[in-house]
Amino acid sequence: MTTAKSFDPKPSIDLNGKKVGNDGAQAVAAVVSVCDDVDFVSLSQNKITNDGALALAAMVREAKAVDTLHLVNNAIEERGAEALAAACHASTLMIRLNLNLNTVPQKLVQE
Repeated sequence: MTTAKSFDPKPSIDLNGKKVGNDGAQAVAAVVSVCDDVDFVSLSQNKITNDGALALAAMVREAKAVDTLHLVNNAIEERGAEALAAACHASTLMIRLNLNLNTVPQKLVQE
């Protein structure tokens, strides 16, 4: 008898368009920072600004599993984008940071 392997996906957080704003971004960052297995976080279209981006940058530095962070179509500007880029570059886990449709200098988008 052959049994199929069970698929055990890692937990992810997808709150696209849920109007979480900076408070929600900070709450997600706090939770993910202490989780051992959340690998995907998507907070696109949530009106997150630099304040939320700074909390998410700290999350990237502390996270144990996050390798993908989507922040499309928020209100993140250069300061927040630079903090996120620096955290991603310092991380051994991060594979993808998506900041499309934010007010981010082109040089940061291409890094």
